[in-house]
Formats: sequence, C-alpha cells, structure tokens
Amino acid sequence: MTSAATSGAARGPGAEGEIAPRRAARPRRLRDVVRRTQWPAVVAAAAVALVLGYAGFVRYIEAAGESPTFWDILYRDLQLFTMESGSVSGWVPWELQVARFLAPAVTMVTAVAAIAALLSERLSLARLRFVSDHTVICGLGRKGLRVAEALADRSERVVVIENDELNDHVERLRERGITVLLGDAADPQLLRRARAGRAKRVLAVCGDDAVNAEVALRCRELSRESSGSALDCHVHIVDGDLCRLLKEQELRGSGEDLMRLEFFNVFESGARILVRQYPPFAREDATAVGPTPHVLVVGCGNMGSNVVARCARDWWRAGAGSERRLTVTVVDREARARCAAMETRWPRLVESCELVRAPMDVTSAAFERGEFLEGNAEGRPPVSIAYVCLDDESRALSAALVLHRRTRHRPLPVVVRMAFDTGLASLAAGAGGFPGLSGFAVISWVCEPDRLFAGTHETIARAMHRSYSAEQLSLGETESTNPAMVSWERLSEEYRESNRRQADQAVVRLGAVGCDIAPLSDWEAERFTFTEREIDDMARIEHERWREERRAAKWTYAPGPKDGARKTNPLLVSWDDLPKKVKEENRVIVRELPHYLADVGLQVVRLAAPDAASADTTR
Repeated sequence: MTSAATSGAARGPGAEGEIAPRRAARPRRLRDVVRRTQWPAVVAAAAVALVLGYAGFVRYIEAAGESPTFWDILYRDLQLFTMESGSVSGWVPWELQVARFLAPAVTMVTAVAAIAALLSERLSLARLRFVSDHTVICGLGRKGLRVAEALADRSERVVVIENDELNDHVERLRERGITVLLGDAADPQLLRRARAGRAKRVLAVCGDDAVNAEVALRCRELSRESSGSALDCHVHIVDGDLCRLLKEQELRGSGEDLMRLEFFNVFESGARILVRQYPPFAREDATAVGPTPHVLVVGCGNMGSNVVARCARDWWRAGAGSERRLTVTVVDREARARCAAMETRWPRLVESCELVRAPMDVTSAAFERGEFLEGNAEGRPPVSIAYVCLDDESRALSAALVLHRRTRHRPLPVVVRMAFDTGLASLAAGAGGFPGLSGFAVISWVCEPDRLFAGTHETIARAMHRSYSAEQLSLGETESTNPAMVSWERLSEEYRESNRRQADQAVVRLGAVGCDIAPLSDWEAERFTFTEREIDDMARIEHERWREERRAAKWTYAPGPKDGARKTNPLLVSWDDLPKKVKEENRVIVRELPHYLADVGLQVVRLAAPDAASADTTR
C-alpha cells in the first residue's frame, strides 16, 4: 500500500562523485606499470645471473688449472639459484661474485611472490565463509566484467565464478580485491563456496542460455536451504522469444520460496533505452497533420528488430487509434524474412507502421547510392532518423559514415549501436567532423547496475509506488503528512520490499477473477479494462495480503495516525471497515495493472468471460 518512484538525476561529467577516481588514477597507473614489468624484470635478472655465473665459473676453474666440460659448468651455474654452488674459496671473478648473489635473489623474489599469491587466494577464500549480502556473478564475459567493476567502484562486495582460467579478466578483477572462483557456475558446491544462498543477488551471464537456467535452478535450491532474506536471481537469456516466455513464468513462481527470479535480454533492454535516449519522433507527431516521420533501421538482428518494435509501439501508444502509420525502412540482407517474422510476433505492427523492406548488404553499391534515404512519388517522406544496429562494430561505423555522407545536404541523426562507451563508440560520439553521428554503448547502458537489477518485479513495484504517490498527491497529501510519499531511492527497504511483494502477487490476484498473464503480443492489451467487481475483488485480496504482511512484521491496529515507532496503523482492519478513500487507492493500482505489465513485456488475458453481475459495471 505504499508506492512512489522517481529516478534521481544522474551525475554528469565533473560531478562530485568523479573526484575520488581522478585522485586515485596516478597510484593505479603506477600499480599497473609494476604489474606489467615485475615478471619480465625477474626473467631478465635470471638470464643475467646465468650468463655471469657461467662466465665466472669458466674463469674460476681455469685459474685452478682444471678443464671442465660445458655440462659441468652449466650444472654448477644452475645450482647458484639454490645456493648450493656459490660457496667457493680463493680468488673469485667479479662475474661469479655478482651471479652468486643475484641468482638466490631471483629465487627468493619468485618464492615470495608465489607465497603471497597463494596466501592472498587462501585468505580470499577464507573470507567467503563469513560474507553475506553480496553479489555473485556467474560468467566473466563483457557483461559480467562491466557489472563486477561497476559494483566494486561502489564498494559493494562481489564474488565472480568463471569457467575459463585463461580469461584475461580474472587477474584484472583479483587485483581489485574481487574474489574469483574458477569452475562451472552451475556446480552446486561452487555456488555454496560463493555463498550464493546468503547473497543479495546472483547474476547469471554465461554465454549459454542452458547454463544460465541451470544456475537459476541451483540458486533456487540454495535459497530454500537458507533462512536469510530474499535472493534476487537475474538470468540473461540470449534468445528473445524464450526470454519473453520465461518472463511470463517469473510472476507465476513468485512467493513460492525465498528467491525472486528475473529474466532479461540485453537486446530488448538496450532497444528500450536506445529509443528513449534518441527518440524517433515527438509524441504530437502521431496526431499532427503532414508527413509522418521516417525511421531507418540498418541491421535487423536481435537489436534491430527490437528497435523497430519499440518505435512502432511508441507510435501506436502516442496515436491512440490514429490511422496515421509510421514509416520504417529496414535494411538487411534478409529484410523480407525478418520483417515477416516481426509482423507475426507483433500483430499490431502492420497497423502501426509501414514496413519498407530493403534487402541489401551494407557493403553493396545499392547501399552506397542510398536511394532509400529519400522520399518517393507515393508520398513517403525522407528518412528523419537512422539506427545502425549491426553486430560488427567496424561495419556499423562504416555504414553510419556512408549514411552521413549521403545526407550532407540535410541534417540526419545517425545512432550507431556499439558494445561499450570506449573505442569506436567514443570515436563516433566525439567525431567533431560528423555532426549528428552518435554512438550508443548498449552493454555499458544496460549493464549499469541500477538499470540491470530493476527487473520485472522491481519495475512493476516502482510503477505501483509512482501510482500510489500520484494518487496521494491528488488527495492533498505531502511528504510531511505521509512519509511514504518519497522517491523510490529514498523509500525505506521495508516499504520497497512491501511493493515488491505486491508485484509478486499480481498473478494470484488475476487468477482470482479468471484472468492470467502472457507475453505481450497485442499492444492494445495495455488498455485492458476490468469490471468493477473484478477491481473490488482484486483490491480486497491485495489489502488482506498487506494486512497479513504488516501483522507478520509485528504491526498492530490502533486508531489515530500511523505510528512507525510503536508500529501501529489504523488501516489494519478488514476491507469492509476501510475508509472509502483508502479503498479507492487500492482500486487505482488494480486498474493500472495492465499498464504496469505492458511496460515489462506482459499482458493480461481473460480465461473466461466475466459473469453477468460484474460485466455490466465496467470502467
């Protein structure tokens, strides 16, 4: 019954939060130099010791009147490293003098480094016995590395599991004090060593969907063994269709145990953020008079198809039944097949936009000519914004430059999908000679922890909180009269978790009125309308759930204002005894449920027609 979330503003360049990393840059660079040069220096010293030792032994033995063989001298030379042949009497050549001190020094430095590394790893593993409320990351690819370093920058505890011991990122993270365990992330014993059952969250970003799903199953078992707080398990699924189906199951399994399962797809999330950052049109364009915007999408793979769908859906929502269709041109070698697949997956796509197929390669002469960029006699307007979504970053930037060159006579925003905000993405964003060209770093954006960990349950919970706060504001409430009317970031963890549990029970409430959830395919579904009886029934169920939750937290009923110190609340009464104003607050959240679900790719479906008594009182 508490909800309200508005995101805090992100810090820009030069913000106070960047001062500490800049001050620490010089020591970090010095450590990097030492790390890169220490072992080459040890090897060089060993080679010098061998050469000088050999030359010194030759001169020493010849001075004694003996004639040793090459192998005899080499054997004595090697024994210098174990301090077994350096004790000689009489005259000692300077080469041997240097070598018999340098060789043992090399041995000692190597032994100390090996012991230090061993002790450091042993100490790190020993600390795991007591760690809790941390993040376990399974898979140290680009996504895992990005999240691990971002959490470490915020001084959060992180444990990483990686199967490839030759992964270059392993040593990089260990140097930052992050524990890295080598082995199969789906191994229950390894997950126990990582204390996954006591973690705050687990992130499964291995390169295989099956392995990520196996990690989730093992974590569910561990969460059942644990008596700690709820575990959030975020699982990356590369297959977009599979991810949508699994999301449907997320809410079904809620409340069964102490694990909250979240599935995500980096391309779907990335497309949503990309279109929000670089919108293809203003909202009023959907109902304005004149040419419609013309969106160009180059590359219609996982990312590109989601960009097309996001643009079309935003146009559909803004038009609210308008017959004006958005023009979208798709450039791809398999444009016809991929557009047909999108039209099957999203039936409203055809009603929302005109899909123009342009089957060609970005290296072809047809793409170089760029005839698809201009309007035609049929009234199709010129392209107004272009999204380049090719997997190969060099080809993507090359294609973007072709588009830029072909539209020099008019400004055309061109957004290039990259992986990170470094390398080619930085070049695209900072290319002063290419105005209008921007780089969008999909992994850098999607794998920013605050975005990544705001999964299905969290997104619905935040939306419910926003709805609650807006309703309270319309009733004249303020933060001083209602402490729950604060942004999500300022809301106490107790109230955040209450909102999450409210989101978790969405399927239970829907099932009680003969409804269910399914992957979002019909964009009209977010306008789904419940009957008044269904709204009352679901609001009653939610109030009773909330009342039981408060009682479990040792809250009791008392008349008068709510008292957080004494844990008393006047609303801990049955639904029939609630004030009308509070009943309506609960009804508002129920009415908005289809909209909340649509924002996370789900929709409400009715399993049976409402009964006659309730069907005649629709909203």
